[in-house]
Amino acid sequence: MQSTRNEISSAKSSWIDAEIIRRNAKNILPILGLVLICLILGMTSKGLLFSAYNIKTIIRDTTPILIVSLGAVFIYSLGAMDISIGSVIACAGMFAVLIMNKTGSLASGIVISIFTTTIVALIIGLISITCNLMPIMTSMCFLLIGRGAVVMTTTQIGGTSVRTIVNVSMFKNTLFQIGTIVVISIVLGIIYNFTRIGKNAKAIGSNRVCAAQNGIDVVKFFVLPYLILGITVGIASIFVLSTTASISRTTGTGFEMDIMVSLILGGMPLAGGMKSKISSAIIGSFSYIILKNGLLLSSLISINQVDMVKAGIFIVIICLTCSKKTKMLP
Repeated sequence: MQSTRNEISSAKSSWIDAEIIRRNAKNILPILGLVLICLILGMTSKGLLFSAYNIKTIIRDTTPILIVSLGAVFIYSLGAMDISIGSVIACAGMFAVLIMNKTGSLASGIVISIFTTTIVALIIGLISITCNLMPIMTSMCFLLIGRGAVVMTTTQIGGTSVRTIVNVSMFKNTLFQIGTIVVISIVLGIIYNFTRIGKNAKAIGSNRVCAAQNGIDVVKFFVLPYLILGITVGIASIFVLSTTASISRTTGTGFEMDIMVSLILGGMPLAGGMKSKISSAIIGSFSYIILKNGLLLSSLISINQVDMVKAGIFIVIICLTCSKKTKMLP
């Protein structure tokens, strides 16, 4: 009898050890992937990947994607997706340009940009939860509205873009970009890991009914992550604007796909829930930009093939991470 108990106890211990190893392996894989990307593309690009100029380019390209990804972690934890981010960035940037050109103030442009993206995000969140709609469908409406607003405005001005006359070069400074990334990462990391906003978002993503039965205000803690996303999108829109000091009809096109691929590369589960991690945004954003940049430097792909590679990565990872039971996305 005692021997049987010992065998059962040993089997349980072995199972627990195997589960711990499996979970740790899942956490390490995104980091290992980033390291391998750097090593392989560093060699194939003959060291150009790590040149001072290219490092600045990587930081510049990563900054807006990482900022938005940090905010997107909150809504992905809910099991939700937002595909309006690109058009909202373009729309907010356009409003910022118009206000800055009229007032001559950079601060006014930043405020109107954050205000615009926050209002849109709150509306998407409220409509989705109160009307019981899929967030991806609600955001699709705002994708079309935002893109239409940009096209209408540029048409009325008489061109295909709007240019700011205010100096936005501060947002092109590498040290300022690094500082912004660090501050936002720390602030949102604390909110996500140590406050009810992050914890309840993961609980709602795991099981919305169970979360409500345990006293969580589902409406409130479904909308708050969208508020955070809206703020990060507003900040990112100014960095996007600073790249060319203008907003065109194509600004932000495919940006939501960049966010999605970045988070997936960082190990973010599409179904959300308790396995969601804020680190997915950081690891994934750098992995994605370094991968894209390194492939171009290594002449392994042309600029016209970037979207094809992005789609290929997305399809492969979706096949590996979709729900095992339903074989469907959340």
